[in-house]
Amino acid sequence: MTTDKKEKIIVLGGGLSSLVTAYEITSQPGWEKKYDITLYHMGWRLGGKGASGRNQNVYNRIEEHGLHIWFGFYDNAFRLIRKCYEEINKPLTLPLATWEEAFKPANFFVLEENVNGSYQPWPIEFPMNDEIPGDEVGIPDPKTFPSLILNFVSDYYRENKENIFPDDGNGENEHNIWNQILEWIEDTIEDIGLDLIGKTILVLKNLVDQLSSDFPHDKFIKILDLFMETLWKKVEKKIESDTEARRLWILADFCLTNIRGMIEDKVFENGFESIDDYDYREWLRHHGASELTINSAPVQAIYGLVFGGVNQYTFAAGTALKGALRMTFTYKGAVAYRMQAGMGDTIMTPLYEILKKRGVKIQFFHRVRELVPGKINGTESIQSVRIGRQVTLKNKDYSPLIDVKGLGCWPSEPLYDQIVEGNILKKENVDLENYWSDWKDKEEIILEAGKDYDRIVFGISIGAIPFVCPKILETNAQWKQMTESIETCLTDAFQLWMYPDTAGLGWKYWKNEAPILGSYVEPFDTWCDMSDLIIRESWPDSMTPNHIAYFCGPSPPGTGPNNPFAKPDLTAEMKKLRERVAHFLNKDSAALWPATTIHGVKPGFNWNLLLNPDQKSETTTDSIFVRLNIQPTERYVLSAKGSTKYRLPAGANGYSNLVITGDWIQNPILNAGCVESTVVSGIEAAKCFL
Repeated sequence: MTTDKKEKIIVLGGGLSSLVTAYEITSQPGWEKKYDITLYHMGWRLGGKGASGRNQNVYNRIEEHGLHIWFGFYDNAFRLIRKCYEEINKPLTLPLATWEEAFKPANFFVLEENVNGSYQPWPIEFPMNDEIPGDEVGIPDPKTFPSLILNFVSDYYRENKENIFPDDGNGENEHNIWNQILEWIEDTIEDIGLDLIGKTILVLKNLVDQLSSDFPHDKFIKILDLFMETLWKKVEKKIESDTEARRLWILADFCLTNIRGMIEDKVFENGFESIDDYDYREWLRHHGASELTINSAPVQAIYGLVFGGVNQYTFAAGTALKGALRMTFTYKGAVAYRMQAGMGDTIMTPLYEILKKRGVKIQFFHRVRELVPGKINGTESIQSVRIGRQVTLKNKDYSPLIDVKGLGCWPSEPLYDQIVEGNILKKENVDLENYWSDWKDKEEIILEAGKDYDRIVFGISIGAIPFVCPKILETNAQWKQMTESIETCLTDAFQLWMYPDTAGLGWKYWKNEAPILGSYVEPFDTWCDMSDLIIRESWPDSMTPNHIAYFCGPSPPGTGPNNPFAKPDLTAEMKKLRERVAHFLNKDSAALWPATTIHGVKPGFNWNLLLNPDQKSETTTDSIFVRLNIQPTERYVLSAKGSTKYRLPAGANGYSNLVITGDWIQNPILNAGCVESTVVSGIEAAKCFL
């Protein structure tokens, strides 16, 4: 009796996209009869840029790569994690037994608006709705967005009109303009007591659905232009002195410019990617947005979501616009969700446990060194893969998780007692996730096509391709173009554990929901209150924080060497990062937390508010967890203008036995560095096997 040979799949890299690929393949009935799957990953923990660790030396505090927020439009990601939690089916007596326990709504955002060099908070609260993320997965029709945008403008104007234009009647000139608008359309709108602005928005709302039929686009644009001209006349003299008038102008100009641009560039017909050769700010300027709007907090917030910086990096216009529209108008339940533990604990642990139970072999401490291309039966393929085994395990398998208050978590360091070389690694403080480490592999493993694998899933981030695919880049023009066009950037991040809560810190909106703040001073332009994680850590009663703050942003220009192959001076770079953190706390944190300032004392930040009792000075930031994401696999993948067309799909990438996955491949949902794109890339990769 003969049995069919199983196809051997090796998965390279243990980031989220690799895990999703393996999960999707093994979710198919009977997969175990068709496939044999082995995953190889560097170091001791899964997750890639989404990995987190528990510092066992500091009360199991959560240490992240940066800030991770799940947006309410992440339908594919939420569908995945909901299925994971359902499959694990933990008892309700254990923490985070359900996905609803693991994710809590986050609807309160604050943008910091730079007005003449001074930052002014711009609070925005999104309403909840009754939908559940992940219930339905699909791409909304782009033609629905103009109507949604106009509804937003109408609601904002109606809610803020009295504050902006108190007792403002309709002058004769405005009636004349209204009559001119009525002459341009066939049907008139009943006068229901609206002023010119309200009437015009109503007209636009009623006409926008006709754009695809018989109402001329040019007339719609004329009404839109007239509306903006009239609004500018009403607010021009108030722009600098009247905050609400300025914000009305910015939102109206921003929203209607996007509608104009979508119409004029035929985005509805050609897709958002058709305008990705523009930078988003460049595209807004091209379609008439004012410089005030282009440099405004809402636009900067969109760039901040992808570590774009003020002027550091471009952001492909179609990707930026699609992402902003999806985030604002298609969220389910809440606009965003906070994970109730580290991302490693909340996401990677259930995926790991499921894959392990299903029979996927996971090889920790196996660093991919090189993919060697060649021809197999006349077809371009990957002939072999060089892998370095980093350590020697005492037992056959490595058990990566620790228990923290009933939750399976990933430690910030390897579990040395399972490693033969553990004492040396600990004593010499060897970082097995460091690409430039002097640590020597214990063994080189050569995996050969047809013998050790039939197909490869390459799930290592694009920043590492020059290191692990040099021969591919020498011989494949498409890969070379993709790698050169899709930029990556370094990111800064730090976390604080503090005695006072936000009220004690002097945060203006302490009565509101815990905030997510953006558009602030770079490099730390984003702050999120993550105090709901206190319960997941192991602080003693004598030293329990009341506030946990996460900050992150793009690293300043010049951080790290210009040559990606050059070994950076990590000690010097970390010292500079700590200096940036100290400078931010001393100079810029007071605008957020006035009570942290010691008046008349320089430096101004009160360092005694941090939990570390050994804190000595502003430059000794030992109690602060800081992270410089400088490693090739940690660099954030940007969506630079002109790069979308060079992204390769999961399957048709030029090599017959290779499937690629990650937030850098061609993505049908969104070509951007986010959880949703990463999950979708894993789903796309898995389709190559189904």
